[in-house]
This record gives sequence, structure tokens and C-alpha cells, in this order.
Amino acid sequence: MKRNIIAFGERSVSGQFGRIHSAGDLSVTNSTADIIRCAGNVSIRNSSIKKLRCAGAVSGETSDFQNVKVAGDINFHGLCKGNIVAVFGCLSADLLECKVLRNGSIDRKIKINNSSGSKWKGSFQAVTFENCFDMSLYFDYEFNNIISTGLLTGQNEIICDNFYSLGGLTGDTVNADQIFILTNSNVLMNQLVGSRVTVSNQFHPDKLFKEIPKTMSYHPLQSEATIVTIHQIEADEIKVDHMKADFVCGNNIIIGDLCIIDRVEYQSSITISDKAVVKEVVKV
Repeated sequence: MKRNIIAFGERSVSGQFGRIHSAGDLSVTNSTADIIRCAGNVSIRNSSIKKLRCAGAVSGETSDFQNVKVAGDINFHGLCKGNIVAVFGCLSADLLECKVLRNGSIDRKIKINNSSGSKWKGSFQAVTFENCFDMSLYFDYEFNNIISTGLLTGQNEIICDNFYSLGGLTGDTVNADQIFILTNSNVLMNQLVGSRVTVSNQFHPDKLFKEIPKTMSYHPLQSEATIVTIHQIEADEIKVDHMKADFVCGNNIIIGDLCIIDRVEYQSSITISDKAVVKEVVKV
């Protein structure tokens, strides 16, 4: 039979629980729990937790989680698994596997002191990575989908299946089947490589985006008419506006308003706006 616990101060528990409410340091070992709410530090080992809500530091070891939201630092040891893991702080993991991994929140009601950006280290695997704060991808990861509304910085090549940048983006290369970049003053990339690349000052969630697993709500967006710099783009289908580039190469290319491009190479079709400047166009 599941027990419910309300704990104050330091407490260690083991067994089957419905709800655990704790104000203080909590240690959970060899347990199952429907929900843990903790204001303080919590340590979880060899356990299965459906819902974890914590304002404080979390240490997890070889445990499973269904839904995690933590305002504080998390350290996962061994193999830990989760369905949804949302972190408002620093995160380290030997190996964390989850469906949706989220850094922060776009909810403006949530105030987190994160001026220096989120610091993550370790190894992470997720179907979708949602980034809402400043984040540097200086760790091992395997993400099928990346949706970023914060400033995302790539150390080397950012690789995934579907990539959506709705905030700032800096780095060397993004390599993905589907790439969307919303223009703003914090975008500066060397290269985009993919099947379909879109750079625009307007974002409208399409069918593919709506089908991606995620935890946040995303609405149509329009950025200021800022011209971003992306030095090189290579893709099958390319549609860009408000962009400066050295080289663009693709099969079907649409060059929209306020583009300045040195050289464009296309195979099948090209459309160039009257409000764009393209110095050289070559059919290959």
C-alpha cells in the first residue's frame, strides 16, 4: 500500500509512496513514488518517480522519471531515464535518456538568475531538446529535434534531424534535414547544410513542427527587419530573406527581400526578389 509523507528537516525514506512533500533535505532510495515535491535538496537512488518538482539541488542515480521540473542544479549518475525533464539551472549526467529535455522556460513569470547561461556537462539523448535560455552545446548529445528560443552557441557542428532557431544562434555549422532560422541581431553562422533550409523574419509552425514532441506552446512570430549573416548555405530546397551570404548552392532557390549574396549556384529553379542583391548567378 502506498504511503503519503510530509517531512520537515532531514529525512530518508524507502518504499512505495503516493505523495512525498518535503521541506528540507530528502533522501529517497529503492522507492517508487507518484509525486515528490521538495523545497530543499533531494537525493534519489535506484527509484522510479512519476513526477518530481523541486526547488533546490537534485542528485539522481540509476533512476527513472516521468516528469521532472527542477529550479536548481541536477546531477545524474549512472543511467537515468525520463519522459520530460525540464531544468532551470546547471545539469550534469553520466547518461540521461529522455523524450523531451528542456533548458528553462519561455514563461516570463518564471525568474531565474541565469545571466551567465546554462552550464551542462555529460551525455544526453533526447527526441527533442527545447532551449529557452542561453546555452552552449559543449557536451555530448544526440537530439533528433532542436527547438531554441534562447541564444544557442555551437562549439563545432550542430547535428540533428530538425533544427529550429527562434532566438539567437552563433557557431560554425548546422547540419540537419530541416533547418529554420528566424532572423534577429544575434544570428551569426558560418554554414548551414541540409535538405531544406529557411531563413526568414517570419515563423509559422508548419505540420512537421507541430508533430515534433515538445512541452512548450509556440505561436507565429515576426522579428525585426534585421539582416543576418550566414556565410554559406548548401541544401536541396532553399528559401531565404533578410540575409547576407557569400555563397548559396541548391536545387530550388528562392531569394527574398533584403538579401545580399555574392554568388548563387542552382540546379533546377531560382527566384530573386526585386529587393535583393545577388552579384553572380550560375546554373550548374
